[in-house]
Amino acid sequence: MTSIAGCSNQGPATDSPASGLIAARDKLVADIHQCSQRYGYDPTRMQGVAENALAPQELQWRQCAYDATRVYEQANPAMKARYEQLIAEDIEMTTAIQQGAMTRSQRRARIEEMIAQIKSMEEAQAKATATDQERQMEQVRNVVENVRGFAY
Repeated sequence: MTSIAGCSNQGPATDSPASGLIAARDKLVADIHQCSQRYGYDPTRMQGVAENALAPQELQWRQCAYDATRVYEQANPAMKARYEQLIAEDIEMTTAIQQGAMTRSQRRARIEEMIAQIKSMEEAQAKATATDQERQMEQVRNVVENVRGFAY
């Protein structure tokens, strides 16, 4: 009977899908930050770049960020299509800026729309994971209460 009690006292699994996704999100943020350090380009701090031009090292930073995002997609396949769409459209719009057919502001507006959709989907995914965890904890409590009958 002690083996049942021992099993019921185990903590949450550290290799759960939720913990893997948390680690993957942290890695994506760190990897994109590393891209900025590597190429000396931080899109949030760029000033003085013409609307129809790219900043120095911007293309290299973008490729690095695409690569980091694709690694993240492997850990979060439910979001892969959305991130691939973001990357594909970003490539297309960046090319259009280089060709003078689009401005940085136009690209920014479209990317912000896509990011809002991604944010909504990521938040829904996180909430679903939290709901699943709550349901699992309730199941654990029910299992423990029911196997407690072995003690009598």
